[in-house]
Order: sequence, then structure tokens, then C-alpha cells
Amino acid sequence: MASIPYTDLDPEKREIRLLEVVGEPGNTQISYILHTVSLDENPYFIALSYVWGDHLVTENIDIDGLQTPVTVNLASALKHVEKHWLDIQSEKNTGRDAVEFRIWADAICINQQNLPEKSEQVPLMKDIYSKADLVFAWLSSEDGEISTSLEMLETAFYLVKILVHINSGQQLVITDDEWAETTHTLNHSINWAEMVPLALGRFGYPSKEEREIFPASSCWTSLKKLADLSYWSRVWILQELILPKSLYFACPSRSLDHCKAIMAVTGIMEVLGAIQRGRARDVGALGRSRASIIRSQLFLVQWRLNLRQAFHLRGYEDSCLYHVLSSTLFGTIRATNPRDYVYGVLAITNFDITPDYRASIRKVYLDYARELVNRWSTLWQPRDRSNGRLFFLSLCAAGVQRNEDLPTWVPAFNDLRPKGWFMNVRTSSSLAFRDVAELCQASEVRISDASLWVAGVKAQTITYQYHKPLGPDFWTKDLLDCFETLLARRNSTYVTGKPLVDVICCTLLQRLYSEYDLRRIASLFLYFYKWVPSGKVGEELRQAMEELDEMEMRDNMEAMLSEWTPIMSENSGCRLVGTDDYIGIAGGDVENDDVVCVLKDCDSPIILRPEGDHFLFVSPCFMLGLMKGEVSEMLRSQMAEVETFEIR
Repeated sequence: MASIPYTDLDPEKREIRLLEVVGEPGNTQISYILHTVSLDENPYFIALSYVWGDHLVTENIDIDGLQTPVTVNLASALKHVEKHWLDIQSEKNTGRDAVEFRIWADAICINQQNLPEKSEQVPLMKDIYSKADLVFAWLSSEDGEISTSLEMLETAFYLVKILVHINSGQQLVITDDEWAETTHTLNHSINWAEMVPLALGRFGYPSKEEREIFPASSCWTSLKKLADLSYWSRVWILQELILPKSLYFACPSRSLDHCKAIMAVTGIMEVLGAIQRGRARDVGALGRSRASIIRSQLFLVQWRLNLRQAFHLRGYEDSCLYHVLSSTLFGTIRATNPRDYVYGVLAITNFDITPDYRASIRKVYLDYARELVNRWSTLWQPRDRSNGRLFFLSLCAAGVQRNEDLPTWVPAFNDLRPKGWFMNVRTSSSLAFRDVAELCQASEVRISDASLWVAGVKAQTITYQYHKPLGPDFWTKDLLDCFETLLARRNSTYVTGKPLVDVICCTLLQRLYSEYDLRRIASLFLYFYKWVPSGKVGEELRQAMEELDEMEMRDNMEAMLSEWTPIMSENSGCRLVGTDDYIGIAGGDVENDDVVCVLKDCDSPIILRPEGDHFLFVSPCFMLGLMKGEVSEMLRSQMAEVETFEIR
């Protein structure tokens, strides 16, 4: 905010700025005064959590007598939030008066043009959001469907209260001190199946005909609007949702307490899940499909709320940290400044990194990589999905087309990931190094300057690439040719002993196991691609289908499409690759003579490119026969050896 005459803050006193509102709530003539206070003196204030919005669409507000442009979303929050605060104080009978009301909003209270100040204020955000009396998560500058969605969640919470009373005979009471434990216990103890008829009756489906197809209604479409908000994917939101002791979701006309939101979203997700699994009477196949879509859209909202709950549960803090780091690496968050992928979660990760907005992105990401590698093995992880400390290589390493002069192996977040290379290996099913004793006993991973040093095994060399990359055209035009090409070029039995047609399906689906034979593949092609068999392989498939009747084909189709349809939007730009004995999928930058390696502490095989005395990271790789520690046999038979790789 260049037009505001900021005075310097004293970092030694942990000073911040707060906004005082001058004028009645809702009055168009509201103005604001900036005050400087010390966090050490425990000032009273509320904080805003919001999305900045379109910087080209602004509104002028009066700050210290100066007309200052801010985005419409922030202007709306500043205009309406005091009324919500007053309503909450009245409801809770706190006795607080409007004269005490102060607001912290980062875009105004931090001089965004002063990079040293910005770097000094970021470490204070943990205390700012933890010490604020309330935090308002401002969802929209307009009411409309967002207001409807909050109203629906309020109603859903009321249904949860009814359900608790039915189950226990007691009234639901959630206190400020025990809210996390109470909501967590309820989430796992309520018989959610009993909420299905309550929800269907309350949210617009009283008739059998409506329940059959689960049609769109204003309630359910408003939830989609809520889930689609960019708010949920903003990097700063993670700490702004997790840290506050008290949180309200708000738009101009309505606010909703975080406890109600957690219970309501959990209940709605359980209802949709029950419908999806066919446990709701009178809801047909179309209705189940629609419920599944709405549930998938709400998943990110539920995940964010669950992170908040986990952070405030005794004994679950490490679980929260694991999931926050996973969120950044999986690419479900966004940031305007690339440094904020690191700085925006420091309040939760507590990594030993000092924010410096003058530092290069290369330095920031290298510092992050060192902390991640050093800390990862000490973190709590799910028992069924524990990952090695280099698991980020399977998710977001920069690759050979890296930007900002990044080393090829460091994490590169979202916009810094080169297009067309990204390979989404399903690491939960990949255990490439875990049962390889020689790798487990090898020297620990280390980072020196900008190089990653790690023990590993060269397992294969790339000798073949299918000539067209994965993408929309591949699935609609080239998939059949790909099958015929691979089946014609290679033995019908894979190196692992599995039928080659099944291995091709496993590879494309990225699954260790599947049950695809020629008949199932042929029925999929005929049903989905209007395929006309041709050539030698086509004749084999035609023969395999001779006993396949239309009813059997239709019965299998729903299950097959549920497997194949989701992958069509994944791994765009990647390529099917082969070695002398293996086939797999790798990133789009793969070239012949690149090396398939299994590394210590990396869950999936990866592709490296030799360059002089070191290697470049190309991409992760899914390659059956190398996903479950099979390189142990290569080592025992002396077909390979453990060596140390320097990756730059």
C-alpha cells in the first residue's frame, strides 16, 4: 500500500499494526486509523483470513485520511466484519464494547513494499493468528450461494444435534476448551447412516422420484460453489485456519462457527458417502453418481477442517504437520510469490528457515529441501503410507526443464513445475527400496552445496518410447494403437511372469495388480472407443470376445470405467517407455539412454540422466518389476551394484 505513510516497526518489540474502525458498522462513510502495538503487551484484536482477489478491481477506503485502494474482497470484509463480531460478543455475553475492536489484515498492516519489514513480520504470524481473539475466514464479498452454503451447514449441524440426542439422549455441548476432543469423538461415534433420511428430507428430496436421481438443488449447488472457492487452495490459509483458538467462516450477511462447520461437513460427507455406496434407499445409479461428484468436490474443504481439528487435538500435532507438508508437495495449494510455498507454512512446520524476500528462489528452495530431508524421518506418518525422506522426488522435483536455476532434484511448487513432465506416481503402492537390505544399510542421504548425494542401483536403461505422449488425444485416438504396438513388439508374457496385456493395463492405471485379460480389454475398447479390430492382434482380441455377450459386457463396464476415467486427466505429457525387458510410464522429458534407478529413501523408481561425472533428475517412474524391492535379486545375481549418485 504505497499511499499509506507507514512508520517503521520495531522488530525487537515485536510490533505490529492494527486497524481501528471509525464509524458505525455497515455505514458507507467508515474510515480506519492505523495503530502500532506490541504483541508482547497482549493487545486485543481480531484477524482476517481472506483471498486478496483481483488486483485490477479495487475500492478506495480511508486509512489515516488517505484514500487507499484495496481489492473488493478485502473492502467487503473490513466493512462487514465488525457487525459479525458484535453479534458474537452479544451471543456469548462477553461484555466487550465496540471501542475495543481492532483488525489485523496483512495487506494493510504490513508494508508490502518494504521487503525487510515483510520478512520480519512473517515469523510473527504464528502469534498473530494464535493470539487473535477471533479469526474471520472471509469467503466472499457477495452473499448469494456462499450465504446459502453457510445456511445449509448451519442446518446440517442442527441435524447432527438431533442425531446426538437420538443416540445418547443428551444435548450436544461443545465448549471452547474441549472443542477438538468433542468433535473428534463425535465424528467417530455417531451412527451417520441415521442422518441420511434426515438430510434427504431436509435438503430438498421429499419424494421418491427426487431421491432416485438426487437432482441439483440450491442447497447442494451452493456447496459446490463453496468448495470451488480459491480460498481453500491458498497457501497462507493453512496456518490461518489451523492456528486460531476461535474461527468463524463469514460473508456479508452470515457467519458460522468453526465447530459447527467441522461437524456439518463431516455429516454431509458421511451422508454422501452412504448414498455413493448404495446404502440410501430409493437413490438410483444416477443419484449415487451425483453424490460421488459432490463428495469429491467437498473433499478439500473437509481436509482443511480436519487439519485444524488435528492441530488442536492432544497428541495429533505431528499428524497435522505431516499432512501440511504433504499438501504443499502434492500441489493442492497456490501462492502468488513462489517463496510463500515455504514461508507460508513456517508457523506450522517450525523449519529452521528465516524468511527473506530478497533471497533467490533457488536459495529458499534449497534451504527448504535440506530441512525437509533432515526432518522427514522424525515425523509421524500413517502406518499404511509411510514414505522415505526423498519421497518428494516422486511428487514435485524440478526436473531438467527447471526454472529459477533450481537444481533438478529440489522440490518445485506448482507454477515452477515445467509443463508436460510431471509424473504422478502413486507412492502409497510403491516400496521400491524398502526391502533392499543393501540400500537400507547404505550411507545416509546428504546434501552438499546444491548436490544431492544418495546411494542407489542402476536397474535399467531406457531404449524405447511410445511415439505419442499421454493426453486427451492419446486416450481417445492412440490408446488402441499403443496396445497393438506393444503386444506386437514384445513377448506375450512379461519379465515378472504376468500376461503382457495385464501389465500394460497396470502400467496405465499405475496399479501393482489388476485383472485384465484380452476379453475385458476388448469389451472396454468396443464399448468406450467404438473400436473395429484389425491386424494380427485385433484378430486375437476378436477371438477372445466370441463368447462375450452384451449383458456381460455391460455388467463389467461400470467398474472398468470407474478405473479408467480418472486417469485420463492425470499425467498429461508423460510417455510410455520401455527397456529391453520392462515397460513403464515416465515424465515427458525422458530420452533414450536415461537410466532407471532405485534410490535409498525414494519410494518409486526414478529416471536419471548421466551428465559427465554427475546426474540430472528427469522424472519419477512407474515400472512393474521394480516397484517392490525387486532390485534385491539383481544385486544378489550381481546384475547390478549399489553406487553413490551425485544429482545436481
